[in-house]
Amino acid sequence: MGHSNLIMRKVLLLLWSIFGLVLSIGQAHAVITIEISEGVERGVPIAVVPFGGSEHVNLSFAIDKVIENDLVRTGRFDATLRENFLSEPTKADQVVFSDWQLLGVDFVVIGSIEPLADRPDRFRVISRVYDTFEQKQVFGIQFVVTPNLMRDVAHEIADDVFENITGQQSSFTSKIVYSTVIGVIGSSDIQHAIYLADYDGYDPELLLRSDVPVLSPVLSPDGTRVAYSELQETGAEIYIQQVASGERFRVVGLEGSNSAPSWSPDGERIAFANTRDGNTDVFVYHLADRSFVRITNHRLIDTEPSWSPDGKHLVFTSNRGRNTQIYRARVRRGAQAKRVTVSGRSNSAASY
Repeated sequence: MGHSNLIMRKVLLLLWSIFGLVLSIGQAHAVITIEISEGVERGVPIAVVPFGGSEHVNLSFAIDKVIENDLVRTGRFDATLRENFLSEPTKADQVVFSDWQLLGVDFVVIGSIEPLADRPDRFRVISRVYDTFEQKQVFGIQFVVTPNLMRDVAHEIADDVFENITGQQSSFTSKIVYSTVIGVIGSSDIQHAIYLADYDGYDPELLLRSDVPVLSPVLSPDGTRVAYSELQETGAEIYIQQVASGERFRVVGLEGSNSAPSWSPDGERIAFANTRDGNTDVFVYHLADRSFVRITNHRLIDTEPSWSPDGKHLVFTSNRGRNTQIYRARVRRGAQAKRVTVSGRSNSAASY
């Protein structure tokens, strides 16, 4: 269901209210003219009710709160304050649609957590979403999981809620990878690290600890590898590391400093910036045969490459014009670059 449909529902409710007013003063022959000149972009009103049975499992978080936070962060949803709830249903027969209509809530999410009778270490998580305007269930879903997977379940439910209501894909179950400094900046005992975490920063997993700076970590499309740049005395080197085993290897073959790695959509190539000729250009590394292709060759800086979804083009940052702008080129040797951005004094770090 698109956002425009939700706005139309609001308009219909408004029109019905005004129509009732017109009927009540009809004998006075009142004429009301309604002109809708533009819409107001607001989030879809939604209520995420605390899940029933949460006391059965010892968690440091509330599943319903994780779901609510996921949805609100997108800017597409406005969560109703829980102190305003008129009821807190956890099962289908407990949903009173008029309660939510009074609060102006379009959708309500309910759920429950139940231990399995024959497997006390496993729990059944059931969640349902209701359209309060249509007074019907939009969808329902259930999982059987151990407690350590409860946060994953919450993100999965948020994914389903988002996609069923907006008709668009979400990314609540995705991961992020980032670099950080361990210790006090300026001290002699600081270390550098790369972590893998849920998209909202929870459950960080240490992938690498290093005595030298590690920069620009990026996950492969399948999530099994991470590429990053490690700053050494002779310059930056790009490494590829397996997430599961920690095994890594250096992308060798080019002199100079190597930085800003970017995975191709198929996970078989890495675009990066290299300085072997004294200026920075964009190259592509093929993992299968460890070969390189030089994409740009310019006297000024070309860096921060990023792939198009079909893997046929790269966008990158360059100062080959009078200031820093975004350019686009096909993934082939000696490609002709075309400027993409034309306004703004400085544009950089583009991505599709």
